[in-house]
Amino acid sequence: MRSTRILSWIAGLMLLAVALLYVAGLLTPRDHRARSCISLNQPAESLWAVMRDIEGTPAWWPELTRVTRVDSAGRERWREEMGDWTTTVTVEETAPGSEFHTIIEVAPDSVFGGRWIYRLTPSPVGQTACVTEEGWIGNPAFRIISRLMGQHGNLDSYLTALARRFGTEYRPEHLD
Repeated sequence: MRSTRILSWIAGLMLLAVALLYVAGLLTPRDHRARSCISLNQPAESLWAVMRDIEGTPAWWPELTRVTRVDSAGRERWREEMGDWTTTVTVEETAPGSEFHTIIEVAPDSVFGGRWIYRLTPSPVGQTACVTEEGWIGNPAFRIISRLMGQHGNLDSYLTALARRFGTEYRPEHLD
C-alpha cells in the first residue's frame, strides 16, 4: 500500500513538471534569432567556395550526413539529412561572394521553420563568417526545450567544423 502511494506521488510530480514545462513554453516567444561568428585568416574566395558548396558540406561538417539536389524549376533546392531528421531548403543568393540564405521549406504540420543567413565580412585577420538563424518553433514543449538547451548549438557546430576545415580551432562568438 505504501509503495502505491509513493508511486502515485512520483507520477503526480512528473505530470506537474511536464505541465510546468508546457506552460513555460507557452510563455516563451515562438520566434527566435541567434547569430554566431568566427574570424579566420582566409581569403574571402576560399571561405565562400566552401560555404557555398552545399552538396560538399557533409565532407567537413559531421552532423550533416547527406545532401542531395532536388529538381526544381529555376530554384536551387537541397534535401539535407542530419541523423533521423530530413528537411528541404531553398537557397537565395542575396549578395554573391558575401551572403546567401537557406530557407526551410515547411509543411502545414511542421513544428519548426526559418532560415539561416550566411555572411562574410572583412576582418583584421582575414574574414569573419557569421551564420544567423531566424526561426520559429510552434510546439510550446519543443520551444522551452530549445531555450533550455541553447539556440546556438547547430550554428556553433557548423562554424567550428568550418574552422577545422581550414586547419584551425576556433570557438564561435555569440552576437545575438
